[in-house]
Amino acid sequence: MDLETRWKHFQTAAAARGLRIYPGLPRGLDQGVFWQGDPGSFEDFLELAQAVGARIVYALAERWDPEGFLEDLVERPLPEDLQPQVKALEAEARARAGELAGFIAAWIHEGQAHVYMVETDWAADLRQRKEALLEMLENLAKAEKAEEAEALEAIARKLAENREFQQARSYETQIRIAQRLFPELRERWSQEESAYSRWWDLVRDARAIYEAEILPRQEQRMAEEAARLLALGLSRTETAARLGISRGRLDRLLQRYTGDENHGSLTG
Repeated sequence: MDLETRWKHFQTAAAARGLRIYPGLPRGLDQGVFWQGDPGSFEDFLELAQAVGARIVYALAERWDPEGFLEDLVERPLPEDLQPQVKALEAEARARAGELAGFIAAWIHEGQAHVYMVETDWAADLRQRKEALLEMLENLAKAEKAEEAEALEAIARKLAENREFQQARSYETQIRIAQRLFPELRERWSQEESAYSRWWDLVRDARAIYEAEILPRQEQRMAEEAARLLALGLSRTETAARLGISRGRLDRLLQRYTGDENHGSLTG
């Protein structure tokens, strides 16, 4: 029995049992109890409705809508090797426009929806193929996103190692430095509405790398050089001047990296 005939017989069988068909579906249908018997045996489903005293059967036929079916697929950018599969799926979906793809019916008993659903093999096949394509596209998008994040991390690290960037104090100045150093990013992001926030995020990441990894290494080396100069007999004031830092910063570096508690405040 084809689905068109089955749908007509379903309506006739419901009327014969005194069940009125409501052309719509109740809310919360996804939480209903789904009929697990023979999909072609809707007679048993309707007899059970009649036996428990149901008066209304909610029922709705699904006419195939290729535009709605394809909407979340055709709008996506597609890799060349997937385009033949998508075009074939699109052609088959459009060829079925207006055909009965399936129907769903339900009746309510003691607050619980009891659901009967049937779908044509071709509709199920199209849906499965579409889901497989969407999953593949999603995985590709995730891989591209991870690759981009890795590339941006490498760029942020290069930026963090730049001396001019390290010496700049404001985000705005550091953003201008980044835009000058990486023209390929400036060109790629120029058409994006979120371009400024992209630069801001890049600079934020570069600052984090600098403060967490590069600055401690620089300070460690500076503290070791300061200890060497002090061992040669230079005063702390002379050592700070030689390193181009303040006396207070010198004291802090020695305390942090060498454990030196003697600030030499009297001897200089």
